[in-house]
Amino acid sequence: MYQRLGVVDYAEVIENMGQGLLVFAPAADGAAFDPVYESPEAAKLLGKAPGVTEYAACPLNDCLPAALAAVAGTRTRLTTEKRLETATGTRWLRIRVFPLKGARLGVLLEDATEARLAQQKLAEGELMFRMISENSRDCLCLHGERARYIYASPAIRTLLGYEPEEIIGKMPFEFAHPDDLQSILEPFRRMMITGAPFGGVTARYRRKDGVYRWLETMVVKVDGCPLPGVLYQSSTRDVTERKQLEERLTEMGYRDALTGLYNRGYFEEELKRLDRRRGGSVGLIIVDVDGLKVVNDALGHDAGDELLKRAAQTLLECFRHDDLVARIGGDEFAVLINDVAMDDLRQAGRRIMRTAEESSCGNAPVLSLSLGYAVGENNATPMRELFRAADDNMYRDRLYRGKSARGAIVNILRRLLTERDFATEEHGSRLESLVVRLGAAAGLSEERLGDLALFAQFHDVGKVGIPDAILSKPGPLTPRERKEVERHCDVGYRIASASSELMPIAEWILRHHEWWNGHGYPLDLAGESIPLECRLLAIADAYDAMTSDRPYRKAMSHEAAISEIRRGAGTQFDPTLVDVFLGLDLQG
Repeated sequence: MYQRLGVVDYAEVIENMGQGLLVFAPAADGAAFDPVYESPEAAKLLGKAPGVTEYAACPLNDCLPAALAAVAGTRTRLTTEKRLETATGTRWLRIRVFPLKGARLGVLLEDATEARLAQQKLAEGELMFRMISENSRDCLCLHGERARYIYASPAIRTLLGYEPEEIIGKMPFEFAHPDDLQSILEPFRRMMITGAPFGGVTARYRRKDGVYRWLETMVVKVDGCPLPGVLYQSSTRDVTERKQLEERLTEMGYRDALTGLYNRGYFEEELKRLDRRRGGSVGLIIVDVDGLKVVNDALGHDAGDELLKRAAQTLLECFRHDDLVARIGGDEFAVLINDVAMDDLRQAGRRIMRTAEESSCGNAPVLSLSLGYAVGENNATPMRELFRAADDNMYRDRLYRGKSARGAIVNILRRLLTERDFATEEHGSRLESLVVRLGAAAGLSEERLGDLALFAQFHDVGKVGIPDAILSKPGPLTPRERKEVERHCDVGYRIASASSELMPIAEWILRHHEWWNGHGYPLDLAGESIPLECRLLAIADAYDAMTSDRPYRKAMSHEAAISEIRRGAGTQFDPTLVDVFLGLDLQG
């Protein structure tokens, strides 16, 4: 049975309940209410001395009368809060007004400051979360059972093209690319078992418009979350551009920068892969570009690069998309073909040579190729062994075709010389005839006269690398331009040294601008230390040059040229050979 409390007991309860109590009764005029009771806690909360007689200074006078009037005569309750500025700072009071018997009204006062501060912090936290989630480029999500979406931030619109509410209840796996599904499921399974978070899982996800994008996701398991049903939290960002860049960089790492073909590194990886194949034949063609060094020395590395590009394009035109074409060295290429016989490789080789020949037109250097083939019938033959066999066959082909290949290169050099203003075909023919006559008169053998004739044709071969603007300049050359022209002796020497047909005259090409008195170039040789063939050519070339039209002057007469030759005896020319030259019938 419950015991009835006395007045003293109620007073004790009121004084110790942690809330203040005020009781108001209608005033005599019936238009207002007067306080008839105030608990000690109420006085303390209001910051006033105890006693209802001092209630006129109550800080609630601006709001409490209206609250009392609103509840008076009704059975309703009213709750409001009042902010108070006190000496110790801001305080909040929660005010509950309720009706009592006899038209009286009760007012409960409660310190709501801590609750207000907690609410404020919560609101600030919610605002911060909202700002982060709504303005973040990453999509922040909460997941429940089976990773179903419970919440998705607005960034989901950008990532997947859906409104946040459209994916609630769905699972991320529903959007994954079939090939990437396992890479997403496995980390989730592991996390469910161990509780360990996972991050950096990159996979393709299907957008609402059907386009796949690369997304990177980090997921943590949430323990003790106050929100019902929340088990996981995820952060997802679009990494499509980064993934594409990585793929391009990977591709660049396996591509030759000049030709765009696969490089040696990729080719080696493919050889290893083919060694692991279960069966089937593999064909290998090794292709070498003949005379690349000659082209580089004669026309510059830009011309050599263009030759390599033509070789690459030739090979691409001759094979299928599935066949692997790679540049594996400076002038060497390789082609790997699956399921092929030796007859197929030979037919492909004929196709390569025909296409290369068709590409060699106009002023472009001739594209001459040497080929070697090998076929591995099954995986019993290591690919490295197959490579050696094809490479050996390529070198044999180069030796077999060597003379014609070198001849083609010499012919292209001769054509380039003929097409330049500084060495017309007529000039070459006249000079060859004249220097051979002078060499015969000087007592050279037939063999040396043959080399001398070749020397007359190619002594200025180094000039193919000199700009036309300098060679055809009508006025005097600047010191820099003259130095550029003088380089042609060194360039010509390198070109001739790279060609077996021109190698016998390489040393003469280097020295053909030396003077008898030692004031020539590039080695400052003098007298008989200059090769005889160079001394002969110097006289014949000077005479033909003076009696021929040049871009910067008209031709001299025979008499004027002879006078200049005499003047040069002992300085530019060998005086003994000048006497021999003057004994020739030059006008006959």
